[in-house]
Amino acid sequence: MSFNEYMHVRNRYRTNPPDFKQLAEKHPALKPFLIQKTNGGVTLDFCDANAVQALTIAVAKEDFDLDLELSLDRLIPRIPQKLNYLHWIEDLVERKIDAVGIDIGGGCSCIHALLALRLNPQWTMYVSEIDPFNYRMGIKNVENNQLDDRIHVIQVDSSALFDNFIDRTKHYDFLMCNPPFYSDSMESQGLTNTRKSDRPPTKSINTAAPIESIYDQGGEVEFVKRMIHESRTYATNVR
Repeated sequence: MSFNEYMHVRNRYRTNPPDFKQLAEKHPALKPFLIQKTNGGVTLDFCDANAVQALTIAVAKEDFDLDLELSLDRLIPRIPQKLNYLHWIEDLVERKIDAVGIDIGGGCSCIHALLALRLNPQWTMYVSEIDPFNYRMGIKNVENNQLDDRIHVIQVDSSALFDNFIDRTKHYDFLMCNPPFYSDSMESQGLTNTRKSDRPPTKSINTAAPIESIYDQGGEVEFVKRMIHESRTYATNVR
């Protein structure tokens, strides 16, 4: 995500992107990945998974006092982008102090829920996950940050998005999801989608595992349609 005026007005990175050099001084694990620029500044190779991992861990600790463990073969979150999502949700729930939220597919980082609690300490988050590896790592990240009283990670079956997850006796203020992006591995590699042949290659790496990024019944459009269809059962439970 570019750091510009299109970011949410409360996003701390909108006009103040991370200073990689200063960050690396405080978090030495980032230092080996710094690349000197001709103008004297430094940058990173965002196509290097190790560099992106080190940056995310450093930013999470420096700006949100979060201790993250991330896997190189699972989606590594971009914190400025995730922060945007959460500020939009804050607006939707009118900055409710004690909101209760749902995150479908929390990933190994559980980053949406962790950031949500750092921004809003009285919120409660319920996080679903179908991947056993992500489930275990998500719980570990929550426990490592002493937030297991506010963040509940629940392993679910892929056959239903909400059954045995949403409690019909409870009310939730919002539901969020970063859906699977692609319909198959060919599309995930940019071989069968509508990307123009003369469009420059992507400048960042996608480390997401197939279980996170591929929905073989139609990609993200069909996944969202499925969410809408299944949500009808819980229309009175989620705001």
